[in-house]
Order: sequence, then C-alpha cells, then structure tokens
Amino acid sequence: MRKITSKQGMPCALAILLLLAWFPPDLRAQRALKFSPKVLEVLNMPPLEIKNDDAPLLRLKKERFNAALNEAKARYNRKLWMRG
Repeated sequence: MRKITSKQGMPCALAILLLLAWFPPDLRAQRALKFSPKVLEVLNMPPLEIKNDDAPLLRLKKERFNAALNEAKARYNRKLWMRG
C-alpha cells in the first residue's frame, strides 16, 4: 500500500477543507422532527389554571408545570423555525 507523505498530505487536506467550505453538508435536512401523538397532545394543551383557593404547594406545582410547558412549547417552535 502506498503511503502519503507530508508533502502530499497538506494539499489533500486543504482540498478537502475547501470542498467542505464550498459545499457544506446540510445536517438539518437529515434530521426530521418526529414526535409521538402524546407529546403533541401535551404541547397543545393550555396552561393549568391557578386558583386563589389552591394550597401553596399545589400552586407551586401548577406554576412549575406551566413554566415547563411554556419552555417545551418555545423549544418546539424554535426547532420548527430552524428546520424551515
């Protein structure tokens, strides 16, 4: 098998880098967003209603759930935006 010397390796590596710079691989097109129907059902649900007569712990749990739901919706929308 023929060895590549350092004199041959540098131009070869430079050519590969130039090709990648001119024709970058589109990795986003290869990954498709696929979510189960249960995940989409949760993403489409409205936030939980916090009532005045809720116990303090229940109020905190609802606030935490609503914050997580808003974060998940924002990330989902961001991924859709980046994909398009």
